[in-house]
Amino acid sequence: MSPFEWLDGRFQLTDQPYYVLFLIGVAVLLLASELVVFVLAKLESHQFGVVHLGTLFTPLCTGFPNLMLGIFGQSRLSGDLVIHLNIGNNIANTTLVTGTIILLAGPLTVRVASGKSKKAVQARRDFNIALAVLWLGAALLVYLCHDGLVSRWDAAALVGCYAAYQALMLFRRGKPTKSKRLPKSLGAALLGALLGCALLISFSVDAVAAGMEGMGTLVPGASLGMLLGLLTVLPESFLLLRLTRKQGSLGLTGLVGDCLVSIPLVIGVSALIVPIPTAVLAGPWDVAARGYWMLGATMLGFSILAMQPGQISRKVGFGFCCLYALVWVWL
Repeated sequence: MSPFEWLDGRFQLTDQPYYVLFLIGVAVLLLASELVVFVLAKLESHQFGVVHLGTLFTPLCTGFPNLMLGIFGQSRLSGDLVIHLNIGNNIANTTLVTGTIILLAGPLTVRVASGKSKKAVQARRDFNIALAVLWLGAALLVYLCHDGLVSRWDAAALVGCYAAYQALMLFRRGKPTKSKRLPKSLGAALLGALLGCALLISFSVDAVAAGMEGMGTLVPGASLGMLLGLLTVLPESFLLLRLTRKQGSLGLTGLVGDCLVSIPLVIGVSALIVPIPTAVLAGPWDVAARGYWMLGATMLGFSILAMQPGQISRKVGFGFCCLYALVWVWL
């Protein structure tokens, strides 16, 4: 049971007008974003690098709705819908979210940690590793799906890929100096705060979804379905826009981290619980491979963007939004 469902049972939240639910969800999401920014600032002062923060701690909150859907949503996600929802999440992250933020807050720098300092060089290497693991996870998913079933052994490989990456990041963090060691009590408090933010984000996404469902008479069915499919990228959109306006640059590590939660973690955890049957990939030009090709194309554009050293104009952001629109045209 989600936080929203629990509160709805006590206070009948769904009896409220759709616009009230929508506004409540947005307000709670903004509050959760502010709390996450505060926690990340505290962790950064204790020798956690920007890449580690973006690929481990931020997705604890932004990826929480996806993870809960993968664990508890099996009865609602028949067939291989959980796979396609997470592919769609990553496509939206690498195009629509990226493009919208550049369009709204640009021109921006997107390259991780500019400069030649030791800290900046390590941050760029860490980001390159994260990007490589993102491609590895996507390639592993395609390979495991080719026979028409993501078994529990396949799921273990997907989860193992994610776990190995996080272990590598902890190793690369190194041993912090005495002044930057994170006290256990503070660490527990910050972790509790992040989990609290995750619950707030889960509540806000459910509230926005309930509000949007109330718009069913105002929005055509197909358009409403497309809007509901974008709910999984709401948390990182709000959080990244807040961080971008504060720092003056778009940190892509949070997006990479959220994509790593979707593929391979969420799909892996979901398949560990119940193996996922999917369409057999008869060949590279098979209709069943279309979603994977679209994912690869958007990831390629995102990877090229991440390597750009200078400022990125709003036109590039508009181009990424158009790329997302083209994905829907091709579907």
